[in-house]
Amino acid sequence: MNTIKITAFILSLATLWTSCDKDKKYSKRLAGEVWKVAELSVNGSTETDLPTLSFDKCDIYDELCNATWTNTEGGMATFIWQFNESGKKFEISNQSDSIISLANSDAMLQCYDLSGVYNVEEHKKDNMEFTSTATMGYPGKTVIIKMEKQ
Repeated sequence: MNTIKITAFILSLATLWTSCDKDKKYSKRLAGEVWKVAELSVNGSTETDLPTLSFDKCDIYDELCNATWTNTEGGMATFIWQFNESGKKFEISNQSDSIISLANSDAMLQCYDLSGVYNVEEHKKDNMEFTSTATMGYPGKTVIIKMEKQ
């Protein structure tokens, strides 16, 4: 009986350790790196303003991870991000001020609209794909973001 309890306990710890490890593994691929959005679509309609995402270095267990959203005109927005559920979910959360300058308004609006929780469809060293139907600006619509490492 004790052997079964010990085995169950070890399996529980192993599951917890590997799930946390995947969040950190995937986060390390973004932290301190620049990624270009290669494809962005909302309900099958392709967007033309494809942002660049610059991820600050961070430790996912000690701090919130910040990044900068830059559009093609040079407008910028800030957001926090994280992987969850063993790297199966990716979250973007707009953190830009509510006072919007004209130069940054398009980037801030795009970052706000695309903030939400995404399913991780593909996660490779140099490219990732996320899908969501739960974004701030497009609830119920399918949003697809494909990114490539710069």
